[in-house]
Amino acid sequence: VITNLFSVVPYLDLTNYLWGGYSVSEPTLQRFFVLHVILPFIIFFIVILHITFLHKTESKSPMSLSSGAYKSGFHPLSLWGDIWALLKFLLILFILVNFDFLYYMEDHNNYIQVNTMMAPSHIQP
Repeated sequence: VITNLFSVVPYLDLTNYLWGGYSVSEPTLQRFFVLHVILPFIIFFIVILHITFLHKTESKSPMSLSSGAYKSGFHPLSLWGDIWALLKFLLILFILVNFDFLYYMEDHNNYIQVNTMMAPSHIQP
């Protein structure tokens, strides 16, 4: 569905280029599989570059004072703050996954046995 958005660009035929033909086929699935494998690493690399350059240039608000007395370095304070925030996030994720708290956030209709001979009651012919 999202690839059909590229069909609104006139004269370029981007949808056929993304699909690798006139319909979704094996090359399409391979391209999107490769994209889903590589894209997280690219995003991770960009985030690391962003954090590094942000702290290297000692970014500050335009309203802040330009005195060096109010600046703090990246390593002692910001690095450990970032690592601490990451560890807290991973701890919460670990607790949610390993102690089955994710089941409380799921829809209970997912556990109903499928009956192929009867449509759900909310679907009317």
